[in-house]
Amino acid sequence: MTSQVIRQRVAVLLEPKADQGFMGKLIDRCLIGLIFLNVIAVIASTVPELDSHYRVEFEAFNIFSVVIFSIEYLLRFWSCVELEVAAASPTKSRLAYVLSPMALIDLAVILPFYLGLFFTLDLRILRVLRLLRIFKLGRYSSAMQMLLQAFRQEYKVLLASFSILLIMMILAASGIYLIEHEIQPDKFGSIPAAMWWATTTLTTEMELTRHPC
Repeated sequence: MTSQVIRQRVAVLLEPKADQGFMGKLIDRCLIGLIFLNVIAVIASTVPELDSHYRVEFEAFNIFSVVIFSIEYLLRFWSCVELEVAAASPTKSRLAYVLSPMALIDLAVILPFYLGLFFTLDLRILRVLRLLRIFKLGRYSSAMQMLLQAFRQEYKVLLASFSILLIMMILAASGIYLIEHEIQPDKFGSIPAAMWWATTTLTTEMELTRHPC
């Protein structure tokens, strides 16, 4: 069996399709189950009692998951040249795959673990980044695919809204800093501290608007 035939079979197994065979569906269901278990494990690890008793188990499961997701990523990178949507040359095919939204999500899922081997990262940040694994469901869920498509189509509007919100927050924080930093240096001793005040005030007002007393 040549490497091209093996690569074609791997591509068929890893690519979710309606006419996918038993083995491909089994692999998909195992990966979906692993994703859900990862989300549950991350949430459970934030409970102090569970984390103190099962920290070693949580970390072992995380390493196991990273190994599986890394193998999946490498196999997809290797076999993407056999997909119907592949570009003309293997190099362009693999580059197109690496830059695709789902491949970027796959990379974001495993990259923090490898960065943590060389750099000291905050455990809370790592746990939040592990929750990104839920976005891997976008490969198997039509609803998630529609959500990602909506983000791609409306990213300019979302970016404009975020930019306006950021500008308003900076202006509000700068204004309150100039007015209050001498009176309340503990709360408004710097613009970043004032930005934190602006953020909490904005979110509190939005919550009160949604749920008035």
